Amino acid sequence: MEKMKQRIAITRFPFESQFGGEELHTLQVAKHWREQGHEVMLFSSCPVLIDLFSEDGFKVLPFTLTKPPVTKGRLIMFTLFYKWYLFKAWQLAKAIKKAKVSRVYCLSFSEKLLLPWFLNNERYYFVEHARIGNWFYQNPWKKLYYKFAKAGQVVTVSKMMACDLHYPEAIVIPNGVDVAQFKRENVIRNWERPQLTTVGRLTADKGIDVFIDALIELNQTNKNWQATIVGQGPLAPVFKTKIMGAGLQDQIELITKLPRPQLIMLLKKTEIFCLLSPKTDPFGLVVAEAMAAGAIPLATNKCGIVDYSHLIYQVRANNSEAVVTAVKHITADKLSVDAVQQEAADKFALNKMLDAYEQLLV
Repeated sequence: MEKMKQRIAITRFPFESQFGGEELHTLQVAKHWREQGHEVMLFSSCPVLIDLFSEDGFKVLPFTLTKPPVTKGRLIMFTLFYKWYLFKAWQLAKAIKKAKVSRVYCLSFSEKLLLPWFLNNERYYFVEHARIGNWFYQNPWKKLYYKFAKAGQVVTVSKMMACDLHYPEAIVIPNGVDVAQFKRENVIRNWERPQLTTVGRLTADKGIDVFIDALIELNQTNKNWQATIVGQGPLAPVFKTKIMGAGLQDQIELITKLPRPQLIMLLKKTEIFCLLSPKTDPFGLVVAEAMAAGAIPLATNKCGIVDYSHLIYQVRANNSEAVVTAVKHITADKLSVDAVQQEAADKFALNKMLDAYEQLLV
């Protein structure tokens, strides 16, 4: 029996816009749905998604709703002008109905509090990528979120995130990667001088400082290693100063911008990949990418991905000493490239994720 083809509206009205895992994930899902014969369109104020979807030939309808109430200022604005935003949401719903949409894929907190008032025959999904914190727990609008969630479906990228959301009914679909894109040809590791790598925004919530501290401690007993930090952010000058102060500028390379093909090449020559998030990282897609490239993963217990693979070496957050100990265990255990790549293919293959999103539409 042939599956019913759907018309799907993806909505996003972010607090700020920059390319990252959520944007890549959304595009991957949209392209898969299109390949399956569904019609996908974007209603958004997000310049990054608008550009990505336009370049890929999707129908894009720029629309301004409101930024989500995730800061004190935006919360006050959202509350004071809620009736106006309801009018804007009614206009959006009207456009969605005019396009004969049957499924609505909501990415931002703002439309999740507004759009469901006006959706009748359209099934909707609340898709959660962002870290859940006080912006949600202390938000007076979360009761309305839960009310609307019960009438639709909530999708999270990890069991950890569903737990943080306090919504056990959530559908959990772990992120996936195109493992073939990361396949490492040279399966011989360089344990004489291993490459340690981390990737993340240079902010306080990514654990880059702990990565540097661990390398400083490691260097006291073992100087045969090299490391690379890839990321942009306000703490770049602080981290550069810290590296130079430790005299490790020849061993730790800090790259603020690296095109994706070069990043993939770096992951393919990495022995140990670290994601040392001190706060909940909903999934940690870059760990799956590193595993697909054959790198041995080391992550904190705050990363959602640790629930999905026994090969991920797990450490407590904010503990550089534990990181050093784990690195020593990894160099002693010497997991093969093939074993790690096979684990990535078994647990994080992109087609498994996309098949799960296809099932959402049924």
